[in-house]
Amino acid sequence: MTANETLLRRVAVTHALLLVVFASSLGFLGRPLDGLLLGGALSGFSFLTFWALARTLLGPGRKGLAYALGAMKILLYFGLTAAVLSGRLAADPLGFSVGVTCFVVAVISVALAGSSPRALGDSYGSIGS
Repeated sequence: MTANETLLRRVAVTHALLLVVFASSLGFLGRPLDGLLLGGALSGFSFLTFWALARTLLGPGRKGLAYALGAMKILLYFGLTAAVLSGRLAADPLGFSVGVTCFVVAVISVALAGSSPRALGDSYGSIGS
């Protein structure tokens, strides 16, 4: 497994753990979980499809799979948009925003965990020397 794949896996695991923590918290408070799970699932699905697209585009002879994944992703978003606009899908907006934000927090926390003060000092140690 490459360093990039390890980093992406850490983001995915952190995102899933954050969703579990917030789902437990919202469930304990008696809040609906549909928005949280929908927002978390959409951001996670988007992340996974970008990850898969990048891997298939880099692999030889796998361009067709990349196009199929991209088309599936766009169709899913069109279908969800139509369901929301028609009123067939209604989710808690607060939970949805928390679910989407879990992914952003996961990315930032993994990025900050990977940048130690020593690594930053090494990066900027030669400036002005």
